[in-house]
Amino acid sequence: MPLTPPKGELYDPDMAALWVGDGPVHDFPEIGVASILYIDVRKGMVILHEGQLCLCVDRELRTPGNLPSKLTIKIKNLKTGLVNEVRVHPENKVEQAY
Repeated sequence: MPLTPPKGELYDPDMAALWVGDGPVHDFPEIGVASILYIDVRKGMVILHEGQLCLCVDRELRTPGNLPSKLTIKIKNLKTGLVNEVRVHPENKVEQAY
């Protein structure tokens, strides 16, 4: 069976539309989530940390004199319910889920 659309339908190679029978079956490209800086993470945000959805429970930015700043965030894993404190560089990026 050829991979061509029926009459009146357009084939969009960017969307990788596959045609089966009389209708399209779309294999859409993976949609990425928004990447933000850790400094922009606030309480109540859900982020993707190490492949797991985590809720930001608390955050504290420490900027000592002539040393680099560190951001300590307390995150709750939404799958397991465990709460961890993570120290990160504020300039690093993280994926925001919600």
